[in-house]
Amino acid sequence: NCPSGVNVPEIIKQARKDMVNIGSCHPAFKGMNDVLKKHTNIYTEDEPEDFERERNKKARYVFFIGCVGSYREDESTMSTLDLLDRLEIDYTLIDEVCCSGVLEDVGYQINEDLAQKNIDLILATGAGTVITGCPYCSRTFNNKPQYAPLKEKGINIIHITRFLQDFDFSVKTDKRVTYHDPCDLGRHCG
Repeated sequence: NCPSGVNVPEIIKQARKDMVNIGSCHPAFKGMNDVLKKHTNIYTEDEPEDFERERNKKARYVFFIGCVGSYREDESTMSTLDLLDRLEIDYTLIDEVCCSGVLEDVGYQINEDLAQKNIDLILATGAGTVITGCPYCSRTFNNKPQYAPLKEKGINIIHITRFLQDFDFSVKTDKRVTYHDPCDLGRHCG
């Protein structure tokens, strides 16, 4: 929290853009950009977990998993999908690709082809809301101009924690529970 109101993260992102433009960025950042030119996910994996759900169908909601949930945190994703099923939510998964929002944070541009593929797949479902499992994807969809066509079509983008906040699960516990609010969700998305 900068007392003078300086937006430090934006200054850092601009410095990274400048470094990319002069060819002097960190090799890891260049590698991320190169990966998303050739692959549909940041991990270069060929096949995401199936999650035993039908994809690309007409539904009221799209559940957009994100790269981490698809390739690294599949147990958590499966639990979330089971919860959506238990709540009888009319949702579909899509053959999603990386939102590529991370590229802007490291000095590159969002991959327009990946963004357009996600937009096309979401629109084809007829869904009015995209529920994201990933806070980063939520931030990207809500704040980046490449994903503006979703909002222009009246599609609401909401993180799973916001989607579930109004459900009464009738669960009580005496245990102390800690919830970690990811910075992408709390700080960057308000």
